[in-house]
Amino acid sequence: MPDFGSDVDSGEEESDESEEFGNQMAVAQEYKKRLADIDKALEKIEKKKYGICEKCGKEISLDVLEAAPESKLCKECKKLTK
Repeated sequence: MPDFGSDVDSGEEESDESEEFGNQMAVAQEYKKRLADIDKALEKIEKKKYGICEKCGKEISLDVLEAAPESKLCKECKKLTK
């Protein structure tokens, strides 16, 4: 938790600080999720299952893996989940 200090800020300044903290927390959550996906991709490499779609079992195309190496789904399955 950040230390916002003990000084009494204006309501607007406190609101700005709270909003900034919320934004930082959202970014941190996204990084944690991405790191977990990368760790899972590394495990798949060890098990020789990397690049295989988790939904349909087909090979994930190279262009998808180049854009997002931690991809779990092929293009077709990604389209179906949107």
